[in-house]
Amino acid sequence: MPIIRFEYDPDKVTAEQITRLATDMVTFTQEVTGMKEVYAWANASQIRIGIDPVDIFIEMSAHLVPDGDPSKLSKPLVAKIKQWKADHNFAEPINLTFTPVAWQLEIGI
Repeated sequence: MPIIRFEYDPDKVTAEQITRLATDMVTFTQEVTGMKEVYAWANASQIRIGIDPVDIFIEMSAHLVPDGDPSKLSKPLVAKIKQWKADHNFAEPINLTFTPVAWQLEIGI
């Protein structure tokens, strides 16, 4: 299951904008990965020193990345983010970090 974290500057991006982006990024990630279980949360940075308006961090099990090549998932996500920005007249830059992870996950302990 991919996990998406958003860090954003509330002086440049509203909570409404980041909520819309987060909701749509879950959908985009579901479409690109084919996985239904995608989780997201967003945090407004309280201390901001030289940060960009929006950073998106996606973590996903490394063994689920096609051919071990993260760009096979990140490139289609970048295209969807660019279209989203155009559709929503969103001028602020967005950074995307896609990280394949080898993790041990225990749920519901």
